[in-house]
Amino acid sequence: MFVLADAVYIGEMKPFPQNEFADFIVKNQRKYMNLGSIENMYNKLYEQYVATSVLAFEDARLEAKYPPFKDLMEEYMNGILLFDLASDKVWTRAVEDTVGLKAFYEQNKNNYMGQERAEVTTYTAKNQEVADQLAKYMAKGTSNDAILSKINKKTKDNLTISTEEFEKGKDSEIEKLGWEAGKTYTVKTDSAIRMLKVNQLLPPAPKPLNEVKGYVVADYQESLEKEWIAELRKKYPVSINEQVFNSMVKK
Repeated sequence: MFVLADAVYIGEMKPFPQNEFADFIVKNQRKYMNLGSIENMYNKLYEQYVATSVLAFEDARLEAKYPPFKDLMEEYMNGILLFDLASDKVWTRAVEDTVGLKAFYEQNKNNYMGQERAEVTTYTAKNQEVADQLAKYMAKGTSNDAILSKINKKTKDNLTISTEEFEKGKDSEIEKLGWEAGKTYTVKTDSAIRMLKVNQLLPPAPKPLNEVKGYVVADYQESLEKEWIAELRKKYPVSINEQVFNSMVKK
């Protein structure tokens, strides 16, 4: 049907036969079925086919015609390749490699130290009567399991007991009441009476992985990146042409 030629940049003569136009018609004819006649439809399709073919032909030689554009495309493609490689070697690996992440944390756990902690047992009494019974049992040194068994014998929700740790500097309730081992504090509200017993003060220790995972992942990524760069430098030694380098420096 027609031929597009380029004798300057790539050196090509590209024919466009009828069968390719026929494929174009099949794919695009629905857009032009309202033009009144088959002749009008085919004429419009041919115009579009020629325009599309010319644009594709020109697009194929943009890099040959415009060297700066070629450099830009190479930089773009290299950037994509580098991003995919870095994602595989560093970013995605640090997130998905749970075994490696845990091993890294174990080797560096002292970098994720917490503050001093207080182990506190909280007794929540339903009312004052229950609180008085609780105080008597606590004074006798009765174990928590025995206290629960006795006080909740008839009504199971008279008393609840829970033990947890509070980190110093986190503005916790126990820090406001008093940060001292062996002390018991009473807090009354409209719905319950709570007794908070400071069992012991625990020295600073590494925080568990689940509490500092975001920081560990970031550090693990940095470690993986350094290892990767070291491997690349070992495999591909870098040499600098000082003369060329100095010519690029503005004085």
